This record gives sequence, structure tokens and C-alpha cells, in this order.
Amino acid sequence: MKEPFSHFVEPSEFIRANLCFSDGMGIECQGGFLIDRGYFDNYLVMYVEEGVLFHEQNGRKLRIVQGEYVFADLKFPHKYYFEQGVPSKIYWSHLNGGVVEEVAKRVNALCPLPFQARSSQMRDRLVDCFSFVQQGVPEEFSLSQMLYGIMLTVLQNCREAQYQKGKLGELEEFDQKAEEAIQRHIYRPADLESLAAFVNMSKYHFCRLYHSRFGVSPVKRLMQEKIRTAQLHLLYTNDKVESIGEQLAFSSLSYFSKVFKAQTGLSPAKYREIMRHRQDE
Repeated sequence: MKEPFSHFVEPSEFIRANLCFSDGMGIECQGGFLIDRGYFDNYLVMYVEEGVLFHEQNGRKLRIVQGEYVFADLKFPHKYYFEQGVPSKIYWSHLNGGVVEEVAKRVNALCPLPFQARSSQMRDRLVDCFSFVQQGVPEEFSLSQMLYGIMLTVLQNCREAQYQKGKLGELEEFDQKAEEAIQRHIYRPADLESLAAFVNMSKYHFCRLYHSRFGVSPVKRLMQEKIRTAQLHLLYTNDKVESIGEQLAFSSLSYFSKVFKAQTGLSPAKYREIMRHRQDE
């Protein structure tokens, strides 16, 4: 594998919709390395080859050392950087696509992100991806399989961590019920009492346990799913923006637009315009 290494690409809409993809991967070893931002539409895995990496997100500060990695959802505010004065090197890759989203949900249901683990297999999988890309223009389906292997390693490590804690059975049942509650309320009002009743818990107990498992409140998670669903409606239907907001049980068009823009940075109409223009390119 050649170093230093970086690879950036803009996948086609077909690749984004149907395969695992990475729009960036590489090796970082520059002193003063620091990323601090509120939103980036990717998942990220960072393996520490040398030194120390800090990752701050969702009120947690992880210290990742040699031989360990962190898997994080960058759609939430995040900050990561090398320990000052310690020569460090990381292998990293963005991860995205529908399949990545589904596996990431399973991981997050078991081990709230960001997730930290030790795994030599993760190092090998990243290096294999780097070597494959360095051979020339990568064949997209083969690269997608390799990226899927990275996600399966994360899921495997997460299950192992939960097994070691002896909590898998009871908590996994809660996670499944909680996720079902979210999915069933996408087209219903965002009501905490109704969500808690679905899993037979008090509002306080449900909210506390949900936040400890997923790193966000259940209502915020439901709003994220509502907006994700709204994006699909905007992209693949001709329904009016107001109608989409009503279907998703928002109390008004202005409130729907406000929540949508807060999560995506765009108004619903502007999102539809931009995404459909990309499809036509």
C-alpha cells in the first residue's frame, strides 16, 4: 500500500441509492489534525495505527489508542483530533448508502454511536480497500462488497461487546420495540406518551433508557425519521410540500419547513429542486 494516501470521489445517484459507497478514504498523520463541525452526510470509521485519537460526540469523549477504531454517525455534531504532542496516524473511510444505513441502525440499537472497539480485522479491511483503490479506477460492486465487510466487522464487534456485558437479550428486545414504535409513528403525531405506551413504559423511564441506548431523545429520533421519509416523498412523488407535511402529521407547513431545514440545511422545495436536478444530470 502506497503512503501517503487519499481517495475522493463523487458517486453517481445509482451508486448512492443501491450500493455501499465511500466518497473519501485515506491515511491521516499530520500534526494538528482537527475536525470540528455540526453535520456531514456520512458515517465514518477511523482506525488508529499509531498514537492517540480523541472523538467527541453526543456528550461523550472517546480516547482511541493504537489497535482500536471508532465508528461514528457524522450527521450529528462531532469533533475529532490527535492528542497534542503525540505522533499519530489513522486509517479512515467514509461509509454511506442504504445498506450502510441499515447496518448502522442495528449497531446503534446495540451500542449507541459513536462505537469504539479493538480489532485487527478492521485494520486489514481498510488496508484491503486502500490497496484495491490504488490499483486504478475501482470496480464499484467489488468495492461495495469490501465496504459492506467493514460494516459487518463493526456489527460483529458491537455484538461481542454486548455479549460481554451480558445485556444483549433484554436490551435488544427494548431496542427492537423502540425502533418499531418509531417506525409506526412516522405518519402519526410526535407524541412521547404514545411512543412510551407502545413499549409499555412510563414516559420518564422510556425517555431515559432510549437516550442511554441511542444518544438522542425518542422524539428527536422520530423527527429524524419523519424528515428522512419526507425526503423520499419530495424526491419520488409530485405531492405538494404542504401535503407531505400533513401526511407526516406536522401541525403546520411552517413547522414542517422549519424542522426540515434544521436537519438538512434546505427548505423542502429547495431540496426537491436540487435533488431532482442531480437525477437529471
